[in-house]
Amino acid sequence: MSYAVLIDVGGTFFKGTTVDLASQQLNSIVRRGGPPLRLSPDGSATLDAIHLGHAVHDLCRELVATTGGSPKAIFVSGQMHGVVLTDQAGNPKSDVVTWRDSLSSRMNELEVSPTSIIRERCSAADLMSFGNELREGLPLATLTARRTRGLHVAGLIPHSLISYCASSLINFNQEPLMHSTDAAAHGFYRVATNSWGDEVLEPLGLAGLVLPRVVKDVEPYGISQEFNCSVYIAVGDQQASLYSMNLELNEVSLNIATGSQVTKLLESPNSQAQLRPYFDGKFISTVTHVPAGRALNVLVNLVGELSGLESDKLWEEVAAKTAAEPTSTLNVDLAFFPSVSGSYGEIADITETNLTVGKLFRSAVHEMAMQYRQFTADLFPLDDFNAVVISGGLATRFNPLMEEIKAVFGECAYRISTSEDATLQGLARISGHLLR
Repeated sequence: MSYAVLIDVGGTFFKGTTVDLASQQLNSIVRRGGPPLRLSPDGSATLDAIHLGHAVHDLCRELVATTGGSPKAIFVSGQMHGVVLTDQAGNPKSDVVTWRDSLSSRMNELEVSPTSIIRERCSAADLMSFGNELREGLPLATLTARRTRGLHVAGLIPHSLISYCASSLINFNQEPLMHSTDAAAHGFYRVATNSWGDEVLEPLGLAGLVLPRVVKDVEPYGISQEFNCSVYIAVGDQQASLYSMNLELNEVSLNIATGSQVTKLLESPNSQAQLRPYFDGKFISTVTHVPAGRALNVLVNLVGELSGLESDKLWEEVAAKTAAEPTSTLNVDLAFFPSVSGSYGEIADITETNLTVGKLFRSAVHEMAMQYRQFTADLFPLDDFNAVVISGGLATRFNPLMEEIKAVFGECAYRISTSEDATLQGLARISGHLLR
């Protein structure tokens, strides 16, 4: 059997599988833990880079051992907006700083947001050209914060989490290479012209970084000596997930899992929302960090604190209670952490009779569905979308949310993915196009 290895690198766990290149059939999906996420009171959120590389190698070994023979190629995708600095030989000179990082900058003994420094020193036109996505957690922000705290960057390569993993598989023996879907997540990549905006680095104290060469095609990166096969350049997980759904023009994608995104496919880089590269010369206009599973978990943990129920059983009980309550007068704001909706949530309009589990979650899923509808209207001002494409584990497992979305969007066409592994499905489709 001719097969490829597919790896989806998360922040603290990984998923992997193999795909038969002739039939495009995925084999069993293996899930393994990665390095623990290290959270500190000052907002730092990091992973150990050496542990990360070892975990990816171990998962590849496990997958190859179950299949037999050498794979034809290895494909990598995963979580974007992380960064790790390495020297030319691939030796880590920093931890992996993840998208959850919110470490502040230190200026004249004061703590300030790195995004405020970036807005002060970079033009609005620059920030728009970088995809209109400046926020905490982007490498541009996390590196700015650390530079004010004494981090040295000259001569170092800012790998993403996934480009570091792909590079480690070829022992860092090629020039640094990055796909445009990955490079754009650094926060200073000009999406429309496919070029680094490296001139903004000097006023931020980041001059001297050695930036990877960026390509638009998914191409071989190098050869893995251990696995005797090509390793392809790593691609962003959002784009890989959309590719698995074969998103079409004039369709709106709702990807709903731990977080969620509302996305539209574009043929040209013309968007007032966030703009990101896609595949085949296309782009996506997207609204990201919309509260979803992570926010609902806050409420699930609250109502389950004294129950002693296992997580799966607790979610089942919550779903049943929610299904039994078609309406609610509660007002739930799910912005329990920094998101597109704000940084502070609330439960409002409580009366003596309406604060029940069912009504609480009915209000929560209604709020989610209404946000998806509003962001869809922002991307499609004339409501000229042909179908709603729904994917992600939360949407497919928590039926009250699916019902609420259909109630809010009304009569239109729906395409629904039942897979919770859309990123791996997208990599499989890419491998089929390139290797079949």
